[in-house]
Amino acid sequence: IMSRTIHLLSIRSEFNAAIHAKGGGNQEMMQGSCTASLAEISTAFHAVTGITMHIVS
Repeated sequence: IMSRTIHLLSIRSEFNAAIHAKGGGNQEMMQGSCTASLAEISTAFHAVTGITMHIVS
């Protein structure tokens, strides 16, 4: 996940817990693995940030 407008470090713990993820990153990028579907990832991201994510895979 990449963002120039959301400080991803500030949401990482809550977001990772929501999608059962392991990983890391910095304020502009997160990477790792999770057991969630794309829809679950998008829903969790919106719940944590209030922003709809655009998924490119």
